[in-house]
Amino acid sequence: MTQADFRDRVRRIDASSCRNGQTKRPEKGSRRPFLNMLTGFGGAYIVMTVARNREAIEVHLADGSLSAGQQHVVLLALTVFLAVAAVALGINVFRWTMSRPKTIKRSNSSGVILGAFLAAALIYTPASVVEAGMGLLDDNSRSLLVAASEGVKSAVPVSAASIAFVSSLSGF
Repeated sequence: MTQADFRDRVRRIDASSCRNGQTKRPEKGSRRPFLNMLTGFGGAYIVMTVARNREAIEVHLADGSLSAGQQHVVLLALTVFLAVAAVALGINVFRWTMSRPKTIKRSNSSGVILGAFLAAALIYTPASVVEAGMGLLDDNSRSLLVAASEGVKSAVPVSAASIAFVSSLSGF
């Protein structure tokens, strides 16, 4: 094998390295930081909402036509879901804390953790703070927010009170 054969073979495999003299290194970091943040936000919001409303879930299960055993299975499944979500968030926090300082801003875990933090901030914001924030808005902004929320309520006429858990399985 000669030097010319070697160069021909490299040119067939990686033409850009023959032209530029070096290969382009793959980009490090997340390609979808906003999607990671939305995933973290959505997952954490669902988990925190389910965890905070256990009594309401039990009441809705009791109102449905599920037997006591099925209600117990549903609550166990929700508990397993909460535990798995907590472990997944813990793994992301561990990955984030153990990563090098240069890559912290660009990691997938950073977006997930930021989304979870924003969900916690949204859920655990006291009502008095929200009311104080609404009081700081002028009349036009406040009427715009009210109109938008009314538009969503009229476009999606689903009431959480009308949801009932039913089952066609007997003896489950």
